[in-house]
Amino acid sequence: MLLRLTEKTFYPNSLSTIGVSYKSTTYKINSKNVRLRIWDTAGQEIFRSMTKSYYRGAYCAILVYDITNSDTFGQLYIWIKEVKELAKEDLVLILVGNKVDLEEKREISTEKGQNLADENNMLFFETSAKTGKNIEEVFLECAQTTYKKYSKGVWNTQSKEENNEKILPKEINFDDNNKKSCC
Repeated sequence: MLLRLTEKTFYPNSLSTIGVSYKSTTYKINSKNVRLRIWDTAGQEIFRSMTKSYYRGAYCAILVYDITNSDTFGQLYIWIKEVKELAKEDLVLILVGNKVDLEEKREISTEKGQNLADENNMLFFETSAKTGKNIEEVFLECAQTTYKKYSKGVWNTQSKEENNEKILPKEINFDDNNKKSCC
């Protein structure tokens, strides 16, 4: 999905993310540049301890499963629990069912994905990294919803206690001059 978003390409023989991959992209929201810094973390069990550290500074989490592989859907329950425990309150959560281009191999219905998203206050999309279907829409929604929450001051005054230390959210800057915009 990340290569489709940032490079507008698809590599049919590419492997799943191993460890962590990083890309960024910028959207114009209400005349402000909103830069998404996207950390693609591996979903495999072996990388779970490493990926936990990325939740803490996140304003949005996109959890992706393969609609043709019910095991990936089953793992979502663990990921959702961890994200809710470790990330900011009011984190933007997006659930994505990927590989809709393989409809004939589908194991997870759209309804099942939508139900899980609804139960967990998540936005829901189905995508295809191969064809590009809804890829841009997922990340645009991430940028728009994050910007909207930030503009309302959702994260400005919140802090989390961790090991008896106050952890304040990272500063997010939105500007008109394309200088330092991120989320």
